[in-house]
Amino acid sequence: MKNHALALAVVSAWGLAPQAYSHELAYSKSEQIHVLVEGDAANWCKPEIAITMQRPVWDDQKPLNGLLSKLPFILGQECPSAKVSWKAVDAKGAVYATGVGTATQMGLATLTAAPAVVEAPVAAQTPAPA
Repeated sequence: MKNHALALAVVSAWGLAPQAYSHELAYSKSEQIHVLVEGDAANWCKPEIAITMQRPVWDDQKPLNGLLSKLPFILGQECPSAKVSWKAVDAKGAVYATGVGTATQMGLATLTAAPAVVEAPVAAQTPAPA
């Protein structure tokens, strides 16, 4: 009876944390982007995979574009026949962009919101002397 209770407790604990099963597929130190895929290092490659790209703040689309151009190289070697859905999220979990594609073509990025545009201060213009 004690063994059954222990087994149930272990199974319940695993069932409460499915997010813990993710494998870091890539990391860009310069851009501070973690690329995570569901599963562990031994079983993440499946016919359909979901990728999450995490970054503290997505304030520019350039890092995302660069990553989307590099990921097919990794996926093409590791999991070439996969269909891919992906999302880019910030530290708070807010979705910045999503997309679908294949291992060799990540597809187009759909931005959920455009990056905030910061306008440069405008200097006051003085009339030219006559």
